[in-house]
Amino acid sequence: AAAAFGINDVVLQTTDGGVDVAGAAGTISNTVGVSLEYSATGTAGRVMLAIDPNQIMQAQNLGKLLNELTIDEGYRRKVYKDSVGIETVGIGRNLVDVGISEEEARYLLRNDVKEAVRSAEKLHWYSGLSPARKRVVINMIFNIGITRFKKFKKTIQYLEVSDFGSASVEMLDSQWSRQVGV
Repeated sequence: AAAAFGINDVVLQTTDGGVDVAGAAGTISNTVGVSLEYSATGTAGRVMLAIDPNQIMQAQNLGKLLNELTIDEGYRRKVYKDSVGIETVGIGRNLVDVGISEEEARYLLRNDVKEAVRSAEKLHWYSGLSPARKRVVINMIFNIGITRFKKFKKTIQYLEVSDFGSASVEMLDSQWSRQVGV
């Protein structure tokens, strides 16, 4: 099985107990997020991996723990109050005391923007917009959702006929504009 990871752009290909690599040391992360340190020894392009068996056990135990916590906590797509009244989301994420990291926020942002782009691309007139105008439409859809965006009837009518000045006036004369501070 082949696996790619980001340490020096190393690509591993399992072969007969060894691997072919373009690099000599790094970290392998498995699907449960445990990093396995390894050292590579061998000759040009062919190495044997020495992985600590304790790390494999830790990875297996972490996998079991994650499964147990998922069963215990359950998955909730939206924020809810847990048994002691703390706002929680996902699989037991305490939003009051833990919150989310900047990395997690950026991950969510990327996913939300991708969804806004998918929604925008379904609008028959969207493809004819300049990149700057596409960003405005995506910004609006990101902030208010596609359902509310479609209620901007006049704005959409102006965009369909490339009357961008009138579309802009309509956008600026809206609650969306006041909320995002445009």
